[in-house]
Amino acid sequence: MDNYGLGIAAFGTILLIALCIGLIPLIFYLITLQRALQTVSPENRKMEPGLVWLLIIPFFSLIWNYFVVDAIGISFKKEYEKYGMMQSEKPTYSLGLTLAILQCCCIIPILGSLAALGALVVWIIYWVKVYQTKTELVNIQANYHIEDGQKSIFV
Repeated sequence: MDNYGLGIAAFGTILLIALCIGLIPLIFYLITLQRALQTVSPENRKMEPGLVWLLIIPFFSLIWNYFVVDAIGISFKKEYEKYGMMQSEKPTYSLGLTLAILQCCCIIPILGSLAALGALVVWIIYWVKVYQTKTELVNIQANYHIEDGQKSIFV
């Protein structure tokens, strides 16, 4: 009986360590999403930056992810349009939507493991794409001038 209890305790400890290790990239991902929304001017934001942290809630995040992906895509699109850089579609939206769908498919018994692998790959690609788009917007904002001879509105 002692060995059985020791085995359960060891399993619980390993599970807790794995959960903590899994939370580290999630936290950095959420910081990236939050900073991406903070980069967008307040009038062009579809969502407050702090609301991305709701993605940390299990199961709720499966639905909330659709809202976050849409808000980031629309916010980026509006910000590009503000600087005269028309976008035919919402940047990062297609990739984010694919991620949200794959994450929902993870709970389907037969597709679960394959969808989880696909979601992991798309999650990393989406994360990089959001970061790149945010960086591009920061560069556009830093170099934007209303007209020659006038001060930049960001200085």
